[in-house]
Order: sequence, then C-alpha cells, then structure tokens
Amino acid sequence: MRYEIKYQLSKGDFFNLSSYLRCINCKESFKSRIVNSIYYDDAQFKLYENSVFGLSQRFKIRGRFYDKNPNIFNFEKKSRIEDLGFKYIINNKFFHNKLPLIKNTKQFDKIIEIPKRIFDKYSPVVFISYKRNYFTHDNLRITIDRN
Repeated sequence: MRYEIKYQLSKGDFFNLSSYLRCINCKESFKSRIVNSIYYDDAQFKLYENSVFGLSQRFKIRGRFYDKNPNIFNFEKKSRIEDLGFKYIINNKFFHNKLPLIKNTKQFDKIIEIPKRIFDKYSPVVFISYKRNYFTHDNLRITIDRN
C-alpha cells in the first residue's frame, strides 16, 4: 500500500523538475525505461469511466512489461481508495484462450500472447507505451512519465 499523488507537467516543467530533483540530492533509483501496458475493461468501459470521473474507490486491470522484454509480463489489479493505492499481482498461469498481441517487429523481438479475458469479464482494450524516470529521496519515491 502507498500514497499516490499525480501531477500533469508540460515538457518544460519536466526538465525543470528533473534538474530540481537532482539539485536536492534525489537519487536516480533505476535507469529510465519504457513502460508498456495493456489495459483491460468490460464492454461498457466501466473501469475507464470510474477513473475519468475520479471515483474515490476504483480499480484497473492491466498487463505490464518493460522496455523490449515481454518475458517478464505481469498482470495486476491496481485498486485505489482516495490517495491510497494497492497493487495485486494476478497469476497468469491460469489464463486460457490467449491472443497474439504483437508479432516480430523492430520494437519487440518476440510474439506476445495475452489473455482474451480476465475474470471472465474484462477484455484488452488499449496498449500504451511511455518512458519513465525513477527517483528516490528519503522514503519518497518519485516517478516521471513522458511520451
């Protein structure tokens, strides 16, 4: 469980914030990497709707891997109550009826198969990728995401 607060920054603010974090001795905890996520939702897009409307209690289901390495592909249910977030790993060995998502391309070097449905209700609806930088300062964890 952790507290999460999100802010939207302009491109200029990103560079200013990154410089500021280094000035106050924030440490880069990981090298920057590409985050790839596949989000699941029901036929009415209720999970997305709950997020957009900012319901205080909501969850999302996603599959995630980093950089070009789909060998480590985690499925998670991420719940939120107000600013408090919880993340649960969903064991994907029980998923059946998999779909090929991406064939060999310049971006990925192997076929990625994902579950057609999770919990007999949620299907894949969107694939996103972005770059993430990681910083720590005392007990604070800061991530900066950008396209």
